[in-house]
Amino acid sequence: MTHLSKTNTDSLCCDTEAGGPVSRSVRKFVYRYNQWTGLYMLEAHERLAFHCVVGLFFVSSCLYTFLFASGFLDGWKESAAAVVSN
Repeated sequence: MTHLSKTNTDSLCCDTEAGGPVSRSVRKFVYRYNQWTGLYMLEAHERLAFHCVVGLFFVSSCLYTFLFASGFLDGWKESAAAVVSN
């Protein structure tokens, strides 16, 4: 008789009977996200570290983009005002 070991995929499988419709939808979304990205192969602490690094990079990129865009628009307004005043 072959004994199968428990894998990370087993712990991610959705229990479709438990919880309300919102919690089932959230579990299904997380399950599909982990399957699509391949994160199901990581342990829970590795997934947390990955999300911290990626989250920090994403937030930094958004802030940089916002600051770049606002500085670009301020410079554009100043140059437009200089052209109109001349």
